[in-house]
Amino acid sequence: MLALSSLGVFVVFLDTTIVNVAFETIGRSFHTTTGHLSWVLNIYSLVFAAALIPAGRLADRYGRERVFLIGMTGFGLMSALCGLAPSSTVLIIARGLQGAFAALTIPTLLALILPEFPPSRRPAAIGTTPTGSSAPWACSAD
Repeated sequence: MLALSSLGVFVVFLDTTIVNVAFETIGRSFHTTTGHLSWVLNIYSLVFAAALIPAGRLADRYGRERVFLIGMTGFGLMSALCGLAPSSTVLIIARGLQGAFAALTIPTLLALILPEFPPSRRPAAIGTTPTGSSAPWACSAD
């Protein structure tokens, strides 16, 4: 469970910055404007941030494991769509949806990890995930 959760956190947060590496190539491939490129870069973070709190509520209501699996599956499908996008508009839409699915995974991760470890081992488990001690909720684990 810890390895799966760590992988999930890694890919979700990697995707927030990975487009920076391909920014110039995306612009050339789609022959697009800087405005479109800025949306490709920023839509993921905007939707991700806006969806985090509602995603936590959905996880509480419909089950953490279910919401996590939906989030990771949708994230993977949207990643494929991003790679296959025929235009910058499709890429922007796919990145926005990718951010929404990514938001479904993050609130569920610690809720799935913590019950798997006894209280004395939880700080180590939390520190092992890529969110580590920088997560605002990490210091509240008893």
